Amino acid sequence: MSDFDDVKNIRFGVAVILLFDEKKRILVQHRSMDQKRSPGKWGFFGGGIDEGETPEEAVKRECQEELNYTLTAPLLVMSQQVDVTKYVFVEQFDSSKKLLQEEGQAMEWIDLSDPQIFERTWIEHDIPVLKHIIGLY
Repeated sequence: MSDFDDVKNIRFGVAVILLFDEKKRILVQHRSMDQKRSPGKWGFFGGGIDEGETPEEAVKRECQEELNYTLTAPLLVMSQQVDVTKYVFVEQFDSSKKLLQEEGQAMEWIDLSDPQIFERTWIEHDIPVLKHIIGLY
């Protein structure tokens, strides 16, 4: 079963953000058990692209909705074809701003050099993204 079985709500694609800090850690989300897609798994913040939105507009909106955080210059680092196109953005976290978790059961900064990084239960299609990001940083 795909994480995107209910594609009618995300038929225009998905945009996700990987915020990274000065220590090159990235912020990830532990999804709630009541989530429709990928309950209880670890993944990235973001969501569906609405009709008429660009991927960048969508990732900015999703980050605001999920973290109460305003992105300034998200950089598209890759796209991935799953059941829809997933656009992956990165941006340096501004530590003078506060994050407010609005979705998921937890959020955590993870070190990309941690050898146990893949021991978490990740959303399956986020694993190649994570490997790509590790290669960049």
